[in-house]
Amino acid sequence: MHAARRATLPWDDELSRLWEAPEAEPGGGATTTLAPERPPVPRRRPDRLATTGSPSWMLRLLLIASAGLVLLLGLVWLADWARVRFDDLRYGRPRTTHLTAFVGHGDGDGVPTHLMAVNLNRRITIIEIPGGDPSKIRTILGPYLIGRDEDLTVATMRLLDVNGDSHPDLLLRVKQEELVYINDRGEFRLMTRAERPLVERALGGGQ
Repeated sequence: MHAARRATLPWDDELSRLWEAPEAEPGGGATTTLAPERPPVPRRRPDRLATTGSPSWMLRLLLIASAGLVLLLGLVWLADWARVRFDDLRYGRPRTTHLTAFVGHGDGDGVPTHLMAVNLNRRITIIEIPGGDPSKIRTILGPYLIGRDEDLTVATMRLLDVNGDSHPDLLLRVKQEELVYINDRGEFRLMTRAERPLVERALGGGQ
């Protein structure tokens, strides 16, 4: 037996169209399928150095500090160079200072004694010409200087009675140190340890 064929009804085609068509919105328009929304991509902040082309404030501060340091070193070098040139004109090479005075060493004829402090190869040497007589020259060995450019150090002299015997004693200044040579029996000698307190009191009141 053959299965009975279902009769095609007039409204079947209309139902098929409605089934395949998109659902109508209440306003009459058809609904459309939208793609899922992508999450927003965070925007990268532009690099100031890349956008403006100028160095950062830290780099500029470093450049300013470096330039200031170079300028300071240049000024220090210039001041030191000027001081050396001035000493060359005033004290010569080797550095030599002079002192002329009556100290009671053969200068009774009215001719004073001449003293020279010479820095010869870092060794300070005092040369004494009593009463201006070259045949009576004496030398006193002073300190030996250690260090760079110490051959350019200037040693100066002054006279002061530090032990109260009415004879001028010799004071030799090298940088911040002062050596005392006592005027004793017609010549200068280094002070002794026993004389130090008396000399320190005299220097404290005389400087």
